[in-house]
Amino acid sequence: VREQSILSKLNKAISDYITEFLR
Repeated sequence: VREQSILSKLNKAISDYITEFLR
């Protein structure tokens, strides 16, 4: 289940990065 946590953090980091990039 730890992998899911890491993927969740990674996914959020990517989402935040894309959000900033598209501004």
